Amino acid sequence: MLAGADDWRQGDWDGRGSLSEGGLIRFCEFFLQTCLDQVKFMSTLLEPSSLQGRIKRYAEEEESTGELPKGSFKIIREILLSGELARGAVESVTGYKDRQSRNIVRALFDKELLTSESIRAPLKLNVPHAVVERWFPKLYP
Repeated sequence: MLAGADDWRQGDWDGRGSLSEGGLIRFCEFFLQTCLDQVKFMSTLLEPSSLQGRIKRYAEEEESTGELPKGSFKIIREILLSGELARGAVESVTGYKDRQSRNIVRALFDKELLTSESIRAPLKLNVPHAVVERWFPKLYP
């Protein structure tokens, strides 16, 4: 298809330059259809619309077994929705005081669910190997 975009013009009605406008149009349509196909394919594997629910179930199960402290999902959800979370905002997100909020963040770091570039940088979500199957079940069946 790409080679067809570089074909010579096919008559007087095929573009204005020396190359085929029709070939370029066919390539663009092919390229965009391929892009849409890949987006649909990855959407079925990742299921982004239900990701938050899967993460919530995971956090609730981990909280019930004592692996994660209560309030962990609130931090994860905020980072999932916003992309990052300032460390100073952790207390307001969890509703807990300073010490308990730090304990939750430490537990999330211990489970490798959070990452940060420095001790003052915002918190970001990390997807460790241990949770990939639970968060993305169709990606790794």
